[in-house]
Amino acid sequence: MYDGEVMKERDENFRSAIIYSDELANFEYSPTHPFKPIRAKLTMDLCRRYDLLERPWIQLVKPQLLDFETLAEFHDREYLKTLKDLDSATLAAELWPDLISSGGSNYLTVDPKILRFGLGTEDNPIFSGVYEYSALAAGATLLGAKMVAAGEARVAFNLLGGFHHAGRDHAEGFCYINDIAIAINHLLKEGLQVAFVDIDAHHANGVQDAFYRDPRVLVISFHENGKDLYPWSGFENEIGEGK
Repeated sequence: MYDGEVMKERDENFRSAIIYSDELANFEYSPTHPFKPIRAKLTMDLCRRYDLLERPWIQLVKPQLLDFETLAEFHDREYLKTLKDLDSATLAAELWPDLISSGGSNYLTVDPKILRFGLGTEDNPIFSGVYEYSALAAGATLLGAKMVAAGEARVAFNLLGGFHHAGRDHAEGFCYINDIAIAINHLLKEGLQVAFVDIDAHHANGVQDAFYRDPRVLVISFHENGKDLYPWSGFENEIGEGK
């Protein structure tokens, strides 16, 4: 049996935040797309069923949608505007009817301007709410980073974050907005140095590219061999440039 002081110390050491909203799970890339945001809701439902969240050291926090200007601190403005224009299913259906009827991935009929941004492909289809979904997911990651930096939590979890393939001006690998890069940018502005550790099977190419020449950011990516697996990068000679 733990005494009160030990329990208090444990609560302090375990202090965690889960950044989540059911809104995130309401979006769908396409019926046949392998990435399913609903998995986050299923995870939360399972945690509740096993009574894993009712702990004094766990905070449940709702994210806020990031505004355009915050997203533009990392992403190209023209890319963001295009993504935002596609957010409305009605507008997208008017402009690209074949794209919508194909589940968002009929790239043979897509305006080349859209393809230039990596949108309308099988990996990154256009769907209703694509901009809102991406901005909300990025808001969750940024909020978690802010909470940890401010000492409000020792650990923060975003169940629908980690979109590490998105580039400054394009979508890629199921990723539209690079929430990680946005969070790292914020921490750098606060005068911090950042170590980013990625354990996904795929190389974190979007994050690596964003900070390849920035000595304030250490990127460590554990992934499968880029010779055999997308994004075909992440080799041992990729050690950054500059200082």
